[in-house]
Amino acid sequence: MKFLDTSFLVDYLKGKEYAINYLEANSEEAFYASTISMFELFRGELKTGNNLETLEENLEWLNKKELSNDAAKEAAKIEKNLEKQGKKINLADILIAGTAQKVGAEVVTGDTDFEKISGIKDVNPES
Repeated sequence: MKFLDTSFLVDYLKGKEYAINYLEANSEEAFYASTISMFELFRGELKTGNNLETLEENLEWLNKKELSNDAAKEAAKIEKNLEKQGKKINLADILIAGTAQKVGAEVVTGDTDFEKISGIKDVNPES
């Protein structure tokens, strides 16, 4: 199972070649995104005055995974471990990581925040 992070989805929606190539090369995989990522995408669309329905249509192929109570617990543990190490990432990425870790998914991302989380499986196809 591949969990697509918001940064990767933004790059895909912008038509970045690495994101499109990654999805095509892994087309046999099931792709998921957290509803936290969907919130971030919706928020961005509203800020730019774009249409939310168009965004949903462009991502209808993507399976959505809600933040469960167990994933929220996992996210809280991740945040505590990051704080102990003096590392900081945004809350949305912590919640996404908790959900991905709980379901045993690899996070596909376009940024380096997930590299700071010990125990998370992540890949950055852009690098």
